Amino acid sequence: MVADFEEQLANVQNECMEVLTEIEKALPICRETLEELRTHVLTHDFSNQAEEIYFFKYIKPTVMGKLLMYLYLAEVELNKPMENTTVQKAYLKETIQTCKNYFRENRSLYRYLKRKRNDRDGEYFVRNPAVLSWEKQALTSHTDPVFSTGYDTITATFIAYNLLVDRIQHELQDIKRGGVPAYGPQLIWTASKVDLVELIYALHAAEVCNNGHATIKQIATSIQHVFNITISDYYRTYLEIQDRKNSRTKLLDTLKECLIERIEETERV
Repeated sequence: MVADFEEQLANVQNECMEVLTEIEKALPICRETLEELRTHVLTHDFSNQAEEIYFFKYIKPTVMGKLLMYLYLAEVELNKPMENTTVQKAYLKETIQTCKNYFRENRSLYRYLKRKRNDRDGEYFVRNPAVLSWEKQALTSHTDPVFSTGYDTITATFIAYNLLVDRIQHELQDIKRGGVPAYGPQLIWTASKVDLVELIYALHAAEVCNNGHATIKQIATSIQHVFNITISDYYRTYLEIQDRKNSRTKLLDTLKECLIERIEETERV
């Protein structure tokens, strides 16, 4: 279930260039998977305590962490200042500090997890309604004691904030570059966006970037920086390319013909 969940989110990240579009598509996947996990827990008993600990320490926080990350990311995007980059940078850095404050407030559990300890797993990741948790972050242990130990929620929040900080730091790097690469002269793509999408998918299919490990989104993001262009929904454009009646590779065919012609001209000189 979790493997399928991760694959679905990876596809969404590859397909969506706009952050809010990604959030819109990812949130239902997160919610549905979390509800499937809850239904499974309600209808199936854990074989032993070790199985219960593994679920609440690793499985549930993985899914819930992604859900929380997208909710926090939506809040960041919707409240991001529209002013100049200096104001935006200050806002993003303040958000990172908020995340760090949460780690500091819950440093005991955070250090426990970072050091990969397990001596207190029975305290943190086993449901026990008789034991009251006083941490306000562990509220779910009171509101949904069948599906939470309380500390699994805090663990999920750690995952969410780490993912959020990583994305914000990448955005700060983009702002620092001014939206263009820190190398070479600026190039402007003057052909159609459909042509550019065709090129992006061709590079991905040929596995010529990062030894074949680069995702479509990574390739698209880099190319947008290089050519100073924005592509809002390149997966939809790719579907249009698939539906072409004649050649599905118009740009690549043109590039091949032009290169061959250039080579032949050079040889005739």
